[in-house]
Amino acid sequence: AFSSFSGAWGSDKAVDGQWLTSWAPSSTLLPQWLVVDLGQLRNVQRFETTYTNQQDVYGYKIDFSIDALTWYTFTDRTANMQRGEPRYIDDGNVTARYFRLTTTSAASGGYASVAEFQIYGPDNGSSNNPNSQTLTNVQLDEDSYSVQPGEARSTFLTGVYTNGQTMNIQ
Repeated sequence: AFSSFSGAWGSDKAVDGQWLTSWAPSSTLLPQWLVVDLGQLRNVQRFETTYTNQQDVYGYKIDFSIDALTWYTFTDRTANMQRGEPRYIDDGNVTARYFRLTTTSAASGGYASVAEFQIYGPDNGSSNNPNSQTLTNVQLDEDSYSVQPGEARSTFLTGVYTNGQTMNIQ
């Protein structure tokens, strides 16, 4: 990573499979980047990027490399104007060893803290990942909810996982 706020907010927290931990850069100065080394060439077809502040709008790009010297763009959302709610998903198909997430903007001006930067191969993450969790409960953010014909309404759900973690779902 370009920098880390402290050991408790180290870059390893962005890839530990836990939404309650995160990598935080040492300042709000942008751009900030995080590199993941998969150890060998791997086929990658999906990235799921979850920022700690899911209500903020982030500009970012994801690059890939086979040698950590020459980088190519996988996705460029530097002009993004939408929230991830709860995460940003980028699909494609590339074989590489290194992947770099560069956050270029945060609408709030706050930290570009990354709760999870998940990288998936051809099985789309359906393999026996020890960090994956099962959704056990979904809760509506309101006591009651009704929609009349022709009416559109937005609300949030809260997903509760087997490890007790929660995530907003819209």
